[in-house]
Amino acid sequence: MYPALLLVLATSPIAPPPAPDISVPAGFVATLVADNAIAPDIYTMTIDDAGRVLVAGRGYVRVLADDNGDGIFDRAINLIEGLKDGPMGLFAEGESLYVVVDGGLQHYRGYNGKVKLTARETLLKLKTTGEHDAHAVRRGPDGWLYLLCGNQAGVSRQTITSSRSPVKEPVAGTLLRISPDRPSFWGMSFPRQVEVVADGFRNAYSFDFNLDGEPFTYDSDNERCVGLPWYEPCRFYHIVPGGNYGWRSPQLGQFWRKPPYFVDCVPPVCYLGRGSPTGVAAYRHSHFPEKYRGGFFLADWTFGRIHYVPLTANDSTYQGKPEVFAEAIGTSGFAPTALAVHPTTGELFVSIGGRGTRGGVYRISFEKGGEAKQLPMAKRSLEWTDADAKRWLADCNSQDVRLRRTTLELMSRAGLQFAWTPKLKEAVRPNLSHPDPLVRMAAARTLKPLVVPLGTSLDTQTELAIALVEVIENPTESLNTAIRLLRLKSTSEGEKLQAVRIIQLALGDLSEPTAKGTIFEGYTLRNKPTPEQRSAVIAACEDAYPAKDLVLTHELFRTLACVQSESSWHSSVILRRIDAESRVESDLSYLAMLSRLGSDQADHARIVAGIASCLVTLEKKAADQKSPRDTFWPLRVTEVATALGARYPTLADEVARQQEFGRPEHLLLVEALNIPRVEAATRFLAYAATEPGFTWTPGVVELMGALPEAQSRFLMLRLWDKPGLGIPL
Repeated sequence: MYPALLLVLATSPIAPPPAPDISVPAGFVATLVADNAIAPDIYTMTIDDAGRVLVAGRGYVRVLADDNGDGIFDRAINLIEGLKDGPMGLFAEGESLYVVVDGGLQHYRGYNGKVKLTARETLLKLKTTGEHDAHAVRRGPDGWLYLLCGNQAGVSRQTITSSRSPVKEPVAGTLLRISPDRPSFWGMSFPRQVEVVADGFRNAYSFDFNLDGEPFTYDSDNERCVGLPWYEPCRFYHIVPGGNYGWRSPQLGQFWRKPPYFVDCVPPVCYLGRGSPTGVAAYRHSHFPEKYRGGFFLADWTFGRIHYVPLTANDSTYQGKPEVFAEAIGTSGFAPTALAVHPTTGELFVSIGGRGTRGGVYRISFEKGGEAKQLPMAKRSLEWTDADAKRWLADCNSQDVRLRRTTLELMSRAGLQFAWTPKLKEAVRPNLSHPDPLVRMAAARTLKPLVVPLGTSLDTQTELAIALVEVIENPTESLNTAIRLLRLKSTSEGEKLQAVRIIQLALGDLSEPTAKGTIFEGYTLRNKPTPEQRSAVIAACEDAYPAKDLVLTHELFRTLACVQSESSWHSSVILRRIDAESRVESDLSYLAMLSRLGSDQADHARIVAGIASCLVTLEKKAADQKSPRDTFWPLRVTEVATALGARYPTLADEVARQQEFGRPEHLLLVEALNIPRVEAATRFLAYAATEPGFTWTPGVVELMGALPEAQSRFLMLRLWDKPGLGIPL
């Protein structure tokens, strides 16, 4: 009996112990199934249709092997060796393996999970070496390959080979799609088509498709801008064709990003705070409980977390509230880089590594999982026939708002290549004033390439939609339309916000080239308005003020600053918005505007005094509000102070007279405003005498050297033994 029992125990798989270094919800089990020895410093991971787990890191692509069937990988089979880079994208499909590495999207044929691969074809040349270069690759539900690129990948209009690309002039990070291989006819081959689906990402690393076949991604924050007016945390996005997501570097700026309320910007599904987004996986399986089906798992490398976001319909897009699904609790180093759902078991696999950290693979299972099966994804197609017109006629006015939007996107893609009828054109027109902004945009793009007599009696939303899509080709007409609508009392504040943004776009958009790399990326225009345009814009902004909506107010005065209004009334209104209750991020934005506005002689002294008070209290206010600040905060404050000093020559004297002037953080103002060093040192010394806890930083001590020798020497003798000040003995 006992020998037989031992034989059974020896041949039956024993469940591996749960991982001690990450927490998961009750009912789930996380297991370390591959360690650093066989999967070092993993950059990315995928699972093929047969359930084989593939991992990649610097110089390698491997498939993991479980020889004894105990659920733990015993060894790795090298599939590709000698790579110059570490792959950041990996996708296995049939006998094909796609790898984002060595300068592009590489296609290896003959993949079977066992044989080494050497011969490859470069499908698309892109940058792949850096962390902001080309990333994840997947097959879309329409049969096209999709490739996600960071903002430094080098995607440009030259990358595009299709006239039907939703984006023509890509900016920053992009989602590309590449047409599937087509059979040759009579010895003629058809070149692959490359399109840019959407742009404006910073450094989204991975993406996936939900059950509806819609793509989603998880984009990084502009972390060095924490505390500045344009900072946004990490964001989870629904990607729509032609959508822009706000980031402008490297083409149009370095760090300023468009706010999500801009009409030409797609807002996020949700925010997820600070972090480093990596893996993204839609859960299209039945192994996990019902609440997880159709939602998304998102990996954060920095904080060792996996978020879960359930999705619910929200007009033509989605909404969801994030929750932490798994996170590090140990000290072994849990830095997730990729996520993948096993096609057979439905378990969630997580790879770790990156930047030379510990590599490994975890498996997360649900203990009481029922029948495991994949959930079908909706089929999509980018092609059409003449017969589709009958279906489009109904679908573009469907009560299903998402169907309405996706139909309009297909119609826009068809453009002039489709046999449009007056009846079909008329079916599109009502969508120009639809409450959903994505529907309005899709409808406007659909009608844009057509010569459509829209008539003279149009509602405001229709006019705004047309002005927005025409703003590049007909900027003067769009500008005049936006100015007229901004001045109408019947225009709602939401519509006025759209009009203000169209004015900015019609004047070339924000960020003049000389402002690149400074705070004024967000407070200058790329084109200089004519005197007539400037006067009309100022009058329209004045007519729209006051506004109940704070965002509209902010954009009205941003626009006034961009055209450099000389009215002291505008400066006075801004100063009143900076008070004890205002957020310091808002204060800095308004100070940037003040540096580009004017004041007449009667109000000059009062405005200068108000600006001086704001500057001197800015840092203390940020500390009192517990507003976090990062690398760029002092640089941007310096730029604003310098510009204000140039605009108001008496500002330096006024700052030096402020009662609170003399704290260590005011060294920045001394340099920016060229306050005489002797005067500044005297004020700092006087302030220190009233503050027992005064911080004698090295910079303050150095400033004291400007005092008369006897006074500065006496002070040095008092401070020579204080650590970290660098005072010579």
